[in-house]
Amino acid sequence: VKQDDTVPNNKIAHSYANYIVTASVGYFMGRPIGYSFPDEYGPVFDDVYKYNDESAVNMRIATDCSIFGQAVEMLFMDEQSQVRFAPVDITEIIVIRNPDVIGDIHTIIRHWDEEDLIEDRIITYVEVYYADRVERYEYEGTSMYSEPIEIEEHPFKDVPFVIYDNNDSKMGDFEPVIDLINAYDQAQSDTANDFEAFTDCYLEVKGATLDAKEAAKLKELRVFNFPDAGGGVSFVTKNINDQATEHYKNRLDSDIHKFSFVPNMSDDKFASNASGVAMQYKLAGLNYKTSVKESLFKKGLLRRIELISNILNIMSDNEINIIKDVDIRFMHNTIDNVLETAELVNRIKGLISEETALELLQSIVDPEREKLRVKTEKEANMAQFQQQNEEPDEDVNNRLTEQ
Repeated sequence: VKQDDTVPNNKIAHSYANYIVTASVGYFMGRPIGYSFPDEYGPVFDDVYKYNDESAVNMRIATDCSIFGQAVEMLFMDEQSQVRFAPVDITEIIVIRNPDVIGDIHTIIRHWDEEDLIEDRIITYVEVYYADRVERYEYEGTSMYSEPIEIEEHPFKDVPFVIYDNNDSKMGDFEPVIDLINAYDQAQSDTANDFEAFTDCYLEVKGATLDAKEAAKLKELRVFNFPDAGGGVSFVTKNINDQATEHYKNRLDSDIHKFSFVPNMSDDKFASNASGVAMQYKLAGLNYKTSVKESLFKKGLLRRIELISNILNIMSDNEINIIKDVDIRFMHNTIDNVLETAELVNRIKGLISEETALELLQSIVDPEREKLRVKTEKEANMAQFQQQNEEPDEDVNNRLTEQ
């Protein structure tokens, strides 16, 4: 159907997808992940994570998962022989898994194009990663070299990639509500068209026949004069049911938030005088979705640690197998009611262990480290107190010396 150029044709898009991704990722990964490594390996992994800016990498991976349903991370050694890990474009990756129940990664194929502006040509590069080596190919157009241009061994003892799934269906966070978002865009566009048509509505003249010149003159003078008493002018407008239109859009907006499990945080009723328990009920859907993210993201983090451990084994000549000893803790980026939590911890004190009580305080990443800090502070205060009591008063010493 040919579009009539004389009628309004607005195309309004709303960034619901961006809102859903930002809210989901911010809630899930807004606070850095907490790790508890064995004492002898904690500093080593801390150095590796700081060198790679691990929290920023995790944020990018979580964002890719939220958008595409999956994310891919590549590990490699840089020119300073340091372990590096970084996200790569998922559209450049082909994953080949073992044909068994577990389906571990067998091979990773990474491919990308580069444009040679000087010679005006496009070269496609292909890297095929195995557990012990990487083979590199390149081709131009449809002709691919049958032999790799380079074969290089790598020290990771496994395919140096980590696959992160957003959920079991490998779907992005806004993918289930794309149709609802499109419907809302269409409804808002139609509303804009109606308002624009109302602004540019037709003028109905009764009791006179006007040609284009006369109509333009009357428009300029803004004066109408009809000798016939039955004459007159009025605008031809379309009757718009504003209430039904707004109800339809509100329903679409509600369904988008409902089926994406992301609440409308700009709603006045969302956080008005809400207690901690009430807020948890309102965030229940987002918590359920985030718990699925956590379990799958933790699986990827453990594989990252395993690949890094393989490198550390080579560097230290010691067998490092700390997967079972690593504790990974996710902390939701929510507005905590610190007063309620502190009161709860104080009330149940003595009924639960000290470590469990510390775990209830979301701001404490490592309860064991916090207990050590408290112990150290108490010992330091006790030593200072004893030192002050053991020191004799200078005035008393002076008097004893004079006598």
